[in-house]
Amino acid sequence: GEAVLYAAATLFEFQMKRTRRWFFKAVAVALTADLPRRARAQAHSEIRVGSIAFRLGLPDAVTRAIVAHSPLPPAQRKYSHAGIVAATGRHVIHALPRVGVHVSTIDEFVAESRDVAFLLPPPSARALAIANAAASMLGAPFDDDLRLSESDALYCTELVACALKKTGVLVDPRLLRVPFFDEPVIHPDTLFLDLLAAGFQSAMRNSSIERPD
Repeated sequence: GEAVLYAAATLFEFQMKRTRRWFFKAVAVALTADLPRRARAQAHSEIRVGSIAFRLGLPDAVTRAIVAHSPLPPAQRKYSHAGIVAATGRHVIHALPRVGVHVSTIDEFVAESRDVAFLLPPPSARALAIANAAASMLGAPFDDDLRLSESDALYCTELVACALKKTGVLVDPRLLRVPFFDEPVIHPDTLFLDLLAAGFQSAMRNSSIERPD
C-alpha cells in the first residue's frame, strides 16, 4: 500500500510541475505574441494632434534625390518627407507628387518609410489649429515646381510651413537652393532642425524600421 501511495504522490507531483511549466510557457508566448500590437498602441499614444511627421521614404529615385540634396553631412541626413498629424490623431495630412495634399493613416505613413519621427508642438502652439490648418489645404495639387511664392499648389514641407504660419507658430525655415528649380526650397532635414530650435520636442523616432538602401 505504501508503495502505491508513494508512486501516486510522485506521479501527482510530476503532473503538477509539468502543468506549471505549460502554464508559464503559455503566458510567455501570449505576451510575446502581443508585443507588436502593444508597441503600435504605445507609438500611437505618443503621437499627438498637430505633431509634425517626418519620414525617410523607401529607396526610390525621388527619395534618393531629396536625400542627396540635403545640406547636412551624409551621416546626418535623415528625412525626405514631412506632414502633419490630423485632428483624429490617427492620420497624417501630407503632399505627394501626382496625388497632392491628401490624408493617410499613421500606419500607412509609416509603411512607406525606412525611418519616422514625430515632433510635438511647443505648449504655446495651438496644436488643434495646426491640424485644422493642414486639413483646410486638403485637395490642393502638388507643387511640381517647388515654388514657395505660389499658394495654389504645395509640396510636403511647404504644406507644413504654411500650416504653422497660418496658426502663428514662429518658425523661420532655412531655404536651400537646388539645381533645376527657380526658387529656394525647404528641405525636410533642415525643417526638422528648425522646428527643434523653435521649441518642438521629439515624440517618437522608430529607427527599428530602418532598412538598407
